[in-house]
Amino acid sequence: MKVSRLNNKPSNLTPRQREIVVGLLLGDGHLETRSNGKTYRLKVEHSIKQKDYVLWLYQELQSMIPGKIYETKRDTRHFIGFRTCSSSLFQFYGHQFYPNGKKVIPIEINTILTP
Repeated sequence: MKVSRLNNKPSNLTPRQREIVVGLLLGDGHLETRSNGKTYRLKVEHSIKQKDYVLWLYQELQSMIPGKIYETKRDTRHFIGFRTCSSSLFQFYGHQFYPNGKKVIPIEINTILTP
């Protein structure tokens, strides 16, 4: 599904939040969908060693996060993270980064990158 680059960017995300979302998706953040691509939620999870970074992300994206930061242990590893609410605000990014259900770097990434 092709999405217009300019008309379908989330309008309720601040420019700073949009930049953070793109940065996370280029790294180890990811989007989850349960509605066939109509809504998505952003999941952030890092090693407890990166707690300060997760706390900063949480503060920056707090308007979209319905819950609290969680901590979990798997095997011997300790993680910290959060999930945003499911929203159509992330649909543009879901369609760009997950066109076939698998994460890719969008061909037109330069149109959503900022200095």
